[in-house]
Amino acid sequence: MYPKINDGVYRCGFSTTQEAYELAYQSHWEGMDEIEELLGKQRFLCGGTFTMSDIRLWVTLSRYDTVYHSHFKTNRSKLETMPNLYRYTRDIYRIPGIAETLNLPHIKKHYYWSQRMVNPTGIWPLGSPERSYFENDEGLDEPYHLTK
Repeated sequence: MYPKINDGVYRCGFSTTQEAYELAYQSHWEGMDEIEELLGKQRFLCGGTFTMSDIRLWVTLSRYDTVYHSHFKTNRSKLETMPNLYRYTRDIYRIPGIAETLNLPHIKKHYYWSQRMVNPTGIWPLGSPERSYFENDEGLDEPYHLTK
């Protein structure tokens, strides 16, 4: 998970050659697809138990559509189009105390403004979620739904 997803978004975003970017992009999406499939079979990364690995993945996923998809060019799919990853991210967001740790407007401005190697102008986009779209209850009749 770490090299392909957590660090994978950075390896895409900070690539300095097309070849390095393409290798990082392919590796990143291999990891995302693997975790998407895994989360179709179980609630958390280690089955039914919420672990530090879930927190580590959640931190990356919670920023995905707002920052990594465009800023770091990981733009094959948005998180919201990957049903298991999106459901997992929203499920963790609902754990008491988690939502309060996420400030998407600040995160977006920080990434786009401070990483001048990736975004030399420091301009941040007005589009994409400014508030957490994890509050959407669509498809969450229960805390978690396994795909068939």
